[in-house]
Amino acid sequence: YRTDMIKLYFKQSWALIRQNKLFSSLYVLGTGLAIAMTMIIVIVYYVKIAPIYPETNRSQTMVLTSVAVKNTEQHSMTKSSCSYHMLKEWIYPLKNAEEVTAVLGRMLLGNYVQPEDGGNVIPVMVKQTDPAFFRVFPFEFLGGQAFSQADFESGIHNVVLSESGARRILGDTEAVGRTFSLNFEDYRVVGVVRSGSYMLSDSYADVYMPYTCITGYDRGDKMANMVGPYQVFIKLPGADDAPKLRAEIQELVHKFNHSQPDLEIDLNNQPLPYWQYPLKQMGYSEIDRANVFKIHGWLLLAFLFVPAINLGGMISSRMEQRLSEMGIRKAFGANRSVLLGQVLWENLALTCVGGLIGLLLSWGGLVLGRNWIFGLFNSWPVPIPEGVEVNLSPDMLFSPLVFVLAFGTCVLLNLLSAFCPAWYSLRKNIIYSINEKI
Repeated sequence: YRTDMIKLYFKQSWALIRQNKLFSSLYVLGTGLAIAMTMIIVIVYYVKIAPIYPETNRSQTMVLTSVAVKNTEQHSMTKSSCSYHMLKEWIYPLKNAEEVTAVLGRMLLGNYVQPEDGGNVIPVMVKQTDPAFFRVFPFEFLGGQAFSQADFESGIHNVVLSESGARRILGDTEAVGRTFSLNFEDYRVVGVVRSGSYMLSDSYADVYMPYTCITGYDRGDKMANMVGPYQVFIKLPGADDAPKLRAEIQELVHKFNHSQPDLEIDLNNQPLPYWQYPLKQMGYSEIDRANVFKIHGWLLLAFLFVPAINLGGMISSRMEQRLSEMGIRKAFGANRSVLLGQVLWENLALTCVGGLIGLLLSWGGLVLGRNWIFGLFNSWPVPIPEGVEVNLSPDMLFSPLVFVLAFGTCVLLNLLSAFCPAWYSLRKNIIYSINEKI
Protein backbone atom coordinates (compact mmCIF):
# COMPACT_ATOMS: atom_id res chain seq x y z
CA TYR A 1 0.00 0.00 0.00
CA ARG A 2 2.78 2.41 0.90
CA THR A 3 4.60 1.76 -2.38
CA ASP A 4 1.42 2.30 -4.37
CA MET A 5 0.85 5.62 -2.60
CA ILE A 6 4.37 6.79 -3.39
CA LYS A 7 3.92 5.85 -7.07
CA LEU A 8 0.61 7.72 -7.11
CA TYR A 9 2.24 10.78 -5.54
CA PHE A 10 4.97 10.79 -8.17
CA LYS A 11 2.44 10.43 -11.01
CA GLN A 12 0.39 13.30 -9.64
CA SER A 13 3.54 15.35 -9.07
CA TRP A 14 4.73 14.76 -12.63
CA ALA A 15 1.33 15.77 -14.00
CA LEU A 16 1.40 19.00 -11.96
CA ILE A 17 4.96 19.72 -13.05
CA ARG A 18 3.96 19.42 -16.71
CA GLN A 19 0.98 21.68 -16.15
CA ASN A 20 3.12 24.41 -14.55
CA LYS A 21 6.24 24.45 -16.73
CA LEU A 22 7.34 27.98 -15.83
CA PHE A 23 7.15 27.36 -12.07
CA SER A 24 8.80 23.96 -12.45
CA SER A 25 11.60 25.33 -14.62
CA LEU A 26 12.37 28.17 -12.20
CA TYR A 27 12.29 25.77 -9.24
CA VAL A 28 14.62 23.28 -10.92
CA LEU A 29 16.99 26.04 -12.07
CA GLY A 30 17.13 27.61 -8.58
CA THR A 31 17.80 24.26 -6.96
CA GLY A 32 20.38 23.33 -9.59
CA LEU A 33 22.32 26.57 -9.21
CA ALA A 34 22.30 26.30 -5.40
CA ILE A 35 23.66 22.75 -5.52
CA ALA A 36 26.18 23.64 -8.27
CA MET A 37 27.68 26.57 -6.34
CA THR A 38 27.74 24.56 -3.13
CA MET A 39 29.36 21.58 -4.83
CA ILE A 40 32.03 23.77 -6.43
CA ILE A 41 33.12 25.16 -3.04
CA VAL A 42 32.96 21.75 -1.37
CA ILE A 43 34.91 20.03 -4.17
CA VAL A 44 37.62 22.71 -4.08
CA TYR A 45 38.23 21.92 -0.40
CA TYR A 46 37.66 18.21 -0.89
CA VAL A 47 40.59 18.20 -3.33
CA LYS A 48 42.73 19.98 -0.73
CA ILE A 49 42.15 17.51 2.12
CA ALA A 50 40.72 14.22 0.79
CA PRO A 51 42.79 11.07 0.10
CA ILE A 52 43.36 11.49 -3.65
CA TYR A 53 46.15 9.86 -5.69
CA PRO A 54 49.02 10.11 -4.97
CA GLU A 55 48.29 11.80 -1.64
CA THR A 56 46.24 8.87 -0.37
CA ASN A 57 47.85 8.89 3.10
CA ARG A 58 46.51 12.31 4.07
CA SER A 59 44.54 11.00 7.06
CA GLN A 60 47.81 9.64 8.52
CA THR A 61 49.99 12.58 7.54
CA MET A 62 51.22 15.45 9.70
CA VAL A 63 52.81 18.56 8.25
CA LEU A 64 55.54 20.85 9.57
CA THR A 65 56.08 23.88 7.36
CA SER A 66 57.21 26.75 9.57
CA VAL A 67 59.72 27.32 12.35
CA ALA A 68 60.25 30.54 14.30
CA VAL A 69 63.36 31.18 16.41
CA LYS A 70 63.43 34.22 18.68
CA ASN A 71 66.59 35.82 20.06
CA THR A 72 65.50 37.03 23.49
CA GLU A 73 68.57 39.23 23.99
CA GLN A 74 68.44 41.03 20.64
CA HIS A 75 64.63 40.96 20.46
CA SER A 76 64.78 39.59 16.91
CA MET A 77 63.02 36.69 15.26
CA THR A 78 63.79 34.50 12.25
CA LYS A 79 60.96 32.64 10.52
CA SER A 80 61.27 29.99 7.85
CA SER A 81 60.89 26.24 7.47
CA CYS A 82 63.10 23.50 8.94
CA SER A 83 66.85 23.54 8.58
CA TYR A 84 68.85 20.50 7.53
CA HIS A 85 70.29 20.38 11.06
CA MET A 86 66.81 20.22 12.59
CA LEU A 87 65.76 17.69 9.99
CA LYS A 88 68.74 15.43 10.70
CA GLU A 89 68.84 15.74 14.49
CA TRP A 90 65.11 16.01 15.31
CA ILE A 91 62.81 14.96 12.51
CA TYR A 92 64.35 11.92 10.82
CA PRO A 93 64.97 10.11 14.17
CA LEU A 94 61.37 10.57 15.44
CA LYS A 95 60.24 7.39 17.20
CA ASN A 96 56.49 7.93 16.73
CA ALA A 97 56.70 8.37 12.96
CA GLU A 98 56.38 5.57 10.43
CA GLU A 99 57.92 7.59 7.59
CA VAL A 100 59.42 11.07 7.37
CA THR A 101 60.11 12.94 4.16
CA ALA A 102 61.42 16.42 3.53
CA VAL A 103 61.13 18.66 0.49
CA LEU A 104 63.67 21.37 -0.25
CA GLY A 105 61.34 24.28 -0.93
CA ARG A 106 57.75 23.65 -1.90
CA MET A 107 57.96 23.57 -5.69
CA LEU A 108 60.94 24.91 -7.57
CA LEU A 109 60.36 26.84 -10.77
CA GLY A 110 62.97 28.30 -13.08
CA ASN A 111 64.34 24.89 -14.08
CA TYR A 112 64.92 24.09 -17.74
CA VAL A 113 65.76 20.97 -19.71
CA GLN A 114 68.14 21.41 -22.63
CA PRO A 115 66.99 19.11 -25.48
CA GLU A 116 69.58 16.98 -27.26
CA ASP A 117 68.54 18.37 -30.64
CA GLY A 118 69.35 21.90 -29.51
CA GLY A 119 65.75 23.10 -29.70
CA ASN A 120 64.01 25.45 -27.29
CA VAL A 121 64.54 24.74 -23.61
CA ILE A 122 61.69 22.99 -21.79
CA PRO A 123 60.49 24.52 -18.49
CA VAL A 124 59.96 21.83 -15.85
CA MET A 125 58.87 21.69 -12.23
CA VAL A 126 61.40 20.02 -9.96
CA LYS A 127 60.86 18.62 -6.50
CA GLN A 128 63.99 17.93 -4.44
CA THR A 129 63.33 15.35 -1.76
CA ASP A 130 64.43 12.01 -0.30
CA PRO A 131 63.57 8.32 -0.91
CA ALA A 132 60.86 8.30 1.79
CA PHE A 133 58.86 10.75 -0.35
CA PHE A 134 57.61 7.84 -2.45
CA ARG A 135 56.43 6.01 0.67
CA VAL A 136 54.62 8.97 2.20
CA PHE A 137 53.11 9.68 -1.23
CA PRO A 138 52.63 6.20 -2.73
CA PHE A 139 53.03 6.83 -6.46
CA GLU A 140 52.30 4.09 -8.96
CA PHE A 141 55.52 3.27 -10.81
CA LEU A 142 55.03 2.67 -14.52
CA GLY A 143 58.66 1.66 -14.87
CA GLY A 144 61.80 1.42 -12.77
CA GLN A 145 61.81 2.44 -9.13
CA ALA A 146 62.58 5.33 -6.78
CA PHE A 147 66.15 6.50 -6.30
CA SER A 148 67.68 4.50 -3.46
CA GLN A 149 69.00 5.54 -0.08
CA ALA A 150 72.51 4.95 -1.42
CA ASP A 151 71.77 7.26 -4.37
CA PHE A 152 70.49 9.86 -1.93
CA GLU A 153 73.47 9.68 0.42
CA SER A 154 75.98 9.85 -2.42
CA GLY A 155 74.22 12.74 -4.19
CA ILE A 156 74.28 10.84 -7.48
CA HIS A 157 72.14 12.37 -10.24
CA ASN A 158 69.48 9.65 -10.41
CA VAL A 159 65.93 11.00 -10.76
CA VAL A 160 62.31 9.94 -11.12
CA LEU A 161 60.08 11.47 -13.80
CA SER A 162 56.32 11.80 -13.81
CA GLU A 163 54.52 10.32 -16.80
CA SER A 164 53.71 13.77 -18.20
CA GLY A 165 57.24 14.97 -17.45
CA ALA A 166 58.76 12.02 -19.31
CA ARG A 167 56.66 12.80 -22.38
CA ARG A 168 57.65 16.47 -22.33
CA ILE A 169 61.35 15.84 -21.68
CA LEU A 170 62.08 12.63 -23.59
CA GLY A 171 59.07 12.23 -25.88
CA ASP A 172 57.59 9.07 -24.30
CA THR A 173 57.30 7.18 -21.01
CA GLU A 174 59.95 4.57 -21.91
CA ALA A 175 62.50 6.68 -20.06
CA VAL A 176 64.19 4.40 -17.53
CA GLY A 177 67.96 4.33 -18.11
CA ARG A 178 67.96 7.39 -20.34
CA THR A 179 69.71 10.67 -19.53
CA PHE A 180 68.87 14.31 -20.10
CA SER A 181 70.34 17.71 -19.32
CA LEU A 182 68.67 19.78 -16.60
CA ASN A 183 70.13 23.20 -15.91
CA PHE A 184 73.21 22.09 -17.88
CA GLU A 185 73.83 19.04 -15.67
CA ASP A 186 73.22 15.44 -16.72
CA TYR A 187 70.64 13.32 -14.89
CA ARG A 188 69.76 9.65 -15.31
CA VAL A 189 66.16 8.39 -15.08
CA VAL A 190 65.67 5.46 -12.69
CA GLY A 191 61.86 5.48 -12.52
CA VAL A 192 58.65 6.85 -14.06
CA VAL A 193 55.48 7.37 -12.01
CA ARG A 194 51.87 7.89 -13.01
CA SER A 195 51.27 11.63 -12.92
CA GLY A 196 49.17 13.26 -10.25
CA SER A 197 47.34 16.54 -10.63
CA TYR A 198 48.83 20.01 -10.35
CA MET A 199 46.05 20.68 -7.84
CA LEU A 200 47.91 18.38 -5.43
CA SER A 201 50.94 20.63 -5.19
CA ASP A 202 52.68 18.78 -2.34
CA SER A 203 53.28 15.77 -4.57
CA TYR A 204 53.22 17.26 -8.07
CA ALA A 205 56.36 17.71 -10.17
CA ASP A 206 57.88 16.77 -13.50
CA VAL A 207 61.20 15.73 -11.99
CA TYR A 208 61.87 14.24 -8.54
CA MET A 209 65.50 14.32 -7.49
CA PRO A 210 67.52 13.81 -4.29
CA TYR A 211 68.02 17.14 -2.57
CA THR A 212 71.59 16.02 -1.94
CA CYS A 213 72.23 16.85 -5.61
CA ILE A 214 71.99 20.52 -4.69
CA THR A 215 75.06 22.37 -3.48
CA GLY A 216 74.51 23.78 0.00
CA TYR A 217 71.56 21.52 0.89
CA ASP A 218 72.97 21.16 4.44
CA ARG A 219 73.35 24.85 5.20
CA GLY A 220 71.44 26.35 8.11
CA ASP A 221 70.51 29.75 9.41
CA LYS A 222 72.52 31.51 12.10
CA MET A 223 69.74 31.04 14.68
CA ALA A 224 71.32 27.86 16.05
CA ASN A 225 70.85 26.21 12.64
CA MET A 226 67.14 25.51 13.28
CA VAL A 227 65.48 27.40 10.42
CA GLY A 228 65.96 26.61 6.76
CA PRO A 229 64.19 25.65 3.52
CA TYR A 230 62.74 22.20 4.28
CA GLN A 231 59.05 21.32 4.50
CA VAL A 232 58.34 18.11 6.37
CA PHE A 233 55.63 15.48 5.86
CA ILE A 234 55.32 12.80 8.53
CA LYS A 235 53.35 9.61 8.03
CA LEU A 236 51.96 8.18 11.27
CA PRO A 237 51.61 4.47 12.03
CA GLY A 238 47.91 5.21 12.60
CA ALA A 239 45.59 8.22 12.59
CA ASP A 240 45.36 8.03 16.42
CA ASP A 241 49.12 8.42 16.92
CA ALA A 242 49.18 12.19 16.35
CA PRO A 243 49.21 13.13 20.09
CA LYS A 244 52.27 10.92 20.69
CA LEU A 245 54.14 12.51 17.81
CA ARG A 246 53.31 16.04 18.90
CA ALA A 247 54.30 15.26 22.47
CA GLU A 248 57.65 13.90 21.25
CA ILE A 249 58.33 17.03 19.21
CA GLN A 250 57.21 19.34 22.02
CA GLU A 251 59.69 17.59 24.30
CA LEU A 252 62.46 18.36 21.81
CA VAL A 253 61.37 22.01 21.71
CA HIS A 254 61.28 22.16 25.51
CA LYS A 255 64.82 20.78 25.78
CA PHE A 256 66.12 23.19 23.17
CA ASN A 257 64.57 26.24 24.83
CA HIS A 258 66.10 25.28 28.19
CA SER A 259 69.53 24.59 26.72
CA GLN A 260 69.78 27.91 24.86
CA PRO A 261 69.80 30.92 27.23
CA ASP A 262 69.14 33.49 24.48
CA LEU A 263 67.11 31.50 21.95
CA GLU A 264 63.54 30.26 21.93
CA ILE A 265 61.98 28.08 19.24
CA ASP A 266 58.25 28.11 18.39
CA LEU A 267 56.57 25.63 16.04
CA ASN A 268 53.10 27.24 16.24
CA ASN A 269 51.44 24.03 17.49
CA GLN A 270 52.90 22.04 14.61
CA PRO A 271 53.02 19.49 13.16
CA LEU A 272 49.43 19.87 11.97
CA PRO A 273 47.11 17.16 10.69
CA TYR A 274 46.99 17.37 6.92
CA TRP A 275 43.35 18.57 6.81
CA GLN A 276 44.30 21.68 8.79
CA TYR A 277 47.33 22.48 6.66
CA PRO A 278 45.47 24.02 3.64
CA LEU A 279 43.33 26.18 5.96
CA LYS A 280 46.24 28.18 7.34
CA GLN A 281 46.02 31.75 6.12
CA MET A 282 49.76 32.41 6.29
CA GLY A 283 52.80 30.22 6.56
CA TYR A 284 53.60 31.17 10.16
CA SER A 285 50.17 31.74 11.72
CA GLU A 286 47.77 29.37 13.38
CA ILE A 287 44.43 28.56 11.81
CA ASP A 288 41.94 31.40 12.25
CA ARG A 289 38.84 29.24 12.60
CA ALA A 290 36.51 32.23 12.94
CA ASN A 291 37.87 33.76 9.74
CA VAL A 292 37.61 30.46 7.85
CA PHE A 293 33.95 30.14 8.83
CA LYS A 294 33.28 33.81 8.10
CA ILE A 295 34.60 33.51 4.57
CA HIS A 296 33.43 30.06 3.59
CA GLY A 297 30.67 29.20 6.05
CA TRP A 298 28.61 32.27 5.27
CA LEU A 299 29.22 31.75 1.57
CA LEU A 300 27.87 28.21 1.76
CA LEU A 301 24.90 29.33 3.82
CA ALA A 302 24.14 32.06 1.28
CA PHE A 303 24.24 29.58 -1.59
CA LEU A 304 21.86 27.27 0.27
CA PHE A 305 19.51 29.53 2.24
CA VAL A 306 18.96 32.40 -0.20
CA PRO A 307 17.61 30.09 -2.95
CA ALA A 308 15.56 28.22 -0.32
CA ILE A 309 13.96 31.48 0.83
CA ASN A 310 13.23 32.50 -2.76
CA LEU A 311 11.74 29.09 -3.50
CA GLY A 312 9.63 29.40 -0.37
CA GLY A 313 8.17 32.64 -1.73
CA MET A 314 7.44 30.97 -5.08
CA ILE A 315 5.75 28.04 -3.37
CA SER A 316 3.68 30.36 -1.18
CA SER A 317 2.43 32.19 -4.27
CA ARG A 318 1.78 28.87 -5.97
CA MET A 319 -0.22 27.59 -3.00
CA GLU A 320 -2.45 30.66 -3.11
CA GLN A 321 -3.26 29.78 -6.72
CA ARG A 322 -4.12 26.21 -5.71
CA LEU A 323 -6.41 27.04 -2.78
CA SER A 324 -9.56 26.18 -4.67
CA GLU A 325 -8.07 22.84 -5.76
CA MET A 326 -7.13 22.02 -2.18
CA GLY A 327 -10.57 23.08 -0.94
CA ILE A 328 -12.33 20.77 -3.40
CA ARG A 329 -10.10 17.86 -2.47
CA LYS A 330 -10.81 18.52 1.22
CA ALA A 331 -14.53 18.47 0.45
CA PHE A 332 -14.15 15.01 -1.09
CA GLY A 333 -12.46 13.66 2.02
CA ALA A 334 -8.74 14.32 1.58
CA ASN A 335 -7.18 15.18 4.94
CA ARG A 336 -4.46 17.72 5.56
CA SER A 337 -1.61 15.18 5.80
CA VAL A 338 -2.49 13.67 2.40
CA LEU A 339 -2.55 17.10 0.75
CA LEU A 340 0.66 18.13 2.49
CA GLY A 341 2.33 14.90 1.38
CA GLN A 342 1.28 15.63 -2.20
CA VAL A 343 2.95 19.06 -2.10
CA LEU A 344 6.14 17.69 -0.53
CA TRP A 345 6.43 14.82 -3.01
CA GLU A 346 5.96 17.28 -5.86
CA ASN A 347 8.80 19.44 -4.54
CA LEU A 348 10.97 16.39 -3.86
CA ALA A 349 10.63 15.37 -7.51
CA LEU A 350 11.63 18.87 -8.63
CA THR A 351 14.55 18.90 -6.17
CA CYS A 352 15.88 15.57 -7.50
CA VAL A 353 15.85 16.90 -11.05
CA GLY A 354 17.51 20.11 -9.85
CA GLY A 355 20.13 18.11 -7.93
CA LEU A 356 21.13 16.17 -11.05
CA ILE A 357 21.35 19.37 -13.09
CA GLY A 358 23.33 21.04 -10.28
CA LEU A 359 25.85 18.19 -10.23
CA LEU A 360 26.34 18.44 -13.99
CA LEU A 361 26.69 22.24 -13.76
CA SER A 362 29.29 21.95 -11.00
CA TRP A 363 31.34 19.48 -13.06
CA GLY A 364 31.11 21.68 -16.12
CA GLY A 365 32.13 24.77 -14.15
CA LEU A 366 35.09 23.03 -12.54
CA VAL A 367 36.36 21.54 -15.79
CA LEU A 368 36.03 24.78 -17.76
CA GLY A 369 37.39 26.98 -14.96
CA ARG A 370 39.94 24.57 -13.49
CA ASN A 371 42.84 26.94 -14.19
CA TRP A 372 41.50 29.54 -11.72
CA ILE A 373 38.64 28.11 -9.63
CA PHE A 374 40.91 25.93 -7.48
CA GLY A 375 43.01 28.95 -6.55
CA LEU A 376 40.07 31.14 -5.48
CA PHE A 377 40.54 30.63 -1.75
CA ASN A 378 44.34 30.49 -1.64
CA SER A 379 46.01 33.12 0.52
CA TRP A 380 48.71 33.59 -2.13
CA PRO A 381 47.40 32.56 -5.56
CA VAL A 382 50.16 31.47 -7.95
CA PRO A 383 49.79 31.55 -11.75
CA ILE A 384 49.91 28.14 -13.38
CA PRO A 385 53.46 27.58 -14.68
CA GLU A 386 54.22 27.32 -18.37
CA GLY A 387 53.71 23.86 -19.79
CA VAL A 388 51.50 22.61 -16.94
CA GLU A 389 48.12 21.16 -17.85
CA VAL A 390 45.65 21.03 -14.97
CA ASN A 391 44.01 17.59 -14.92
CA LEU A 392 40.97 16.62 -12.90
CA SER A 393 40.52 12.92 -12.16
CA PRO A 394 37.11 11.31 -11.52
CA ASP A 395 37.92 10.81 -7.83
CA MET A 396 38.52 14.57 -7.55
CA LEU A 397 35.23 15.54 -9.22
CA PHE A 398 32.90 13.07 -7.54
CA SER A 399 32.74 11.77 -4.02
CA PRO A 400 29.47 9.98 -3.17
CA LEU A 401 29.65 11.18 0.44
CA VAL A 402 30.21 14.82 -0.54
CA PHE A 403 27.35 14.77 -3.04
CA VAL A 404 24.96 13.04 -0.65
CA LEU A 405 25.70 15.59 2.10
CA ALA A 406 25.30 18.59 -0.23
CA PHE A 407 22.21 17.16 -1.91
CA GLY A 408 20.68 16.04 1.40
CA THR A 409 21.11 19.53 2.87
CA CYS A 410 19.50 21.08 -0.21
CA VAL A 411 16.61 18.59 -0.10
CA LEU A 412 16.01 19.36 3.57
CA LEU A 413 15.99 23.13 2.99
CA ASN A 414 13.76 22.81 -0.09
CA LEU A 415 11.28 20.60 1.73
CA LEU A 416 11.18 23.05 4.62
CA SER A 417 10.66 25.91 2.18
CA ALA A 418 7.72 23.94 0.74
CA PHE A 419 6.35 22.71 4.07
CA CYS A 420 5.88 26.10 5.71
CA PRO A 421 3.72 27.82 3.05
CA ALA A 422 1.86 24.56 2.33
CA TRP A 423 1.06 24.04 6.01
CA TYR A 424 -0.17 27.61 6.37
CA SER A 425 -2.40 27.38 3.28
CA LEU A 426 -3.88 24.01 4.24
CA ARG A 427 -4.96 25.35 7.65
CA LYS A 428 -7.62 27.48 5.96
CA ASN A 429 -11.13 26.06 6.08
CA ILE A 430 -12.83 24.41 3.12
CA ILE A 431 -15.31 27.23 2.43
CA TYR A 432 -12.55 29.88 2.29
CA SER A 433 -10.36 27.70 0.09
CA ILE A 434 -13.17 26.97 -2.41
CA ASN A 435 -14.42 30.55 -2.54
CA GLU A 436 -10.96 32.16 -2.68
CA LYS A 437 -10.62 31.80 -6.46
CA ILE A 438 -14.30 32.04 -7.40
